[in-house]
Amino acid sequence: MEKRNLVQRFIALVKNKDVPVIYKLIPLVGVVYLVWPFDAISDLLPVLGQLDDAALLTGAVALFLNIAEKKAKDETAQVIPGKAAELRNGVETEIGLRVEEETD
Repeated sequence: MEKRNLVQRFIALVKNKDVPVIYKLIPLVGVVYLVWPFDAISDLLPVLGQLDDAALLTGAVALFLNIAEKKAKDETAQVIPGKAAELRNGVETEIGLRVEEETD
């Protein structure tokens, strides 16, 4: 269930026109690094070579999700000012993202 939600969020953000193209290139950079023959740690090393690839790809996707969701929330709040309070209260937006309340 969690994995499907993550994939749905990723796809929704890639399709979202409010998310700049430069943000959408972040996961692509991770994939390019994965297939690029030159790595920070060579894939010839049994475990470490694959770990650096997995870590970089995972980090690229996590970074994309984090900054793209923030951008999508900001754009939605600016376009629909009255919705800003609802977004803060956790109402689901039209792109399928859930905004959680921030606690101090």
